[in-house]
Amino acid sequence: MIKNEREYRITKTQAAKFAKALDSMIGEPEVEEAAAEAKEIVVKPQPVDRISGTWTAKMSGEVPGGGEFDLKLELGARGKVEASLDSPMYTGSAKEGSFKPSTSQLSLQFEGEFGPFTIEGKVGDDVFVGQILSGSGGFQMDFEAKRTEK
Repeated sequence: MIKNEREYRITKTQAAKFAKALDSMIGEPEVEEAAAEAKEIVVKPQPVDRISGTWTAKMSGEVPGGGEFDLKLELGARGKVEASLDSPMYTGSAKEGSFKPSTSQLSLQFEGEFGPFTIEGKVGDDVFVGQILSGSGGFQMDFEAKRTEK
């Protein structure tokens, strides 16, 4: 029986069959024993991690230092993102980051020498397209990044 799109409930019989098949593949009898004792097992599929890794970006237009920068991203629990930025104008870690899988929206907040700024946009298949925005609104620049390492 499917409870919702993200959670599946299977019967004890189904769990025992699954455990037996898993045991034959990995040789762990504890899995089968645990499944046999359970009344119901909840299986939650893990979301695909579309953002963790190293990203190389290029800003649009003429930018001091060439407009290239690297991002290292790590997706954590509940859409939290740890990020570090390396560019000619700023190197440091994000003070906050979030990813919403339902909209593919990534948002990273940094505190730079000239004040806060945000990197935000949409993540696709190894492509991140968005904008860099200053906290004061005085600066806005489009960029495109490609994931170079997962």
